[in-house]
Amino acid sequence: MLIGIVGIVAIIVGSFVIWYSYNKKQDAIVIHTINSSTITNSIQNKLNANSASGATILDTTMITQHNTTNDCWLLINNKVYDVSSYLTSHPGGSATIIPYCGKDATVAFDSKGGQGSHSAFAQSELAQFVIGTVGSTTTAQ
Repeated sequence: MLIGIVGIVAIIVGSFVIWYSYNKKQDAIVIHTINSSTITNSIQNKLNANSASGATILDTTMITQHNTTNDCWLLINNKVYDVSSYLTSHPGGSATIIPYCGKDATVAFDSKGGQGSHSAFAQSELAQFVIGTVGSTTTAQ
């Protein structure tokens, strides 16, 4: 008789564990689905708002389109700079910057093209040309 009661209890407990595990898995699927759609909707809403206001999200594709002496954007430490108007004023000459137009110039800026490092003054000068950071929105085209 005791073995029969233990068997019934084991079946009940086992059934409960299986049921509980299944429900937790379903909850996780529902939560993941909700979070994914919330994130997707949030991104889509941001994109819609940006395009309605004329703003776009800065990304590397956008940066690569600004690769000429008349339209020179640099990516330095995840920040985007429009240095087009500064090229002729650069103490090292425009030729030191032009090869990096439309590209990531972090290493070149941080190492001053292998010549050391830029001064605090140079860094403050650069700050006036910042457009934004990668992933931020801008109206600059």
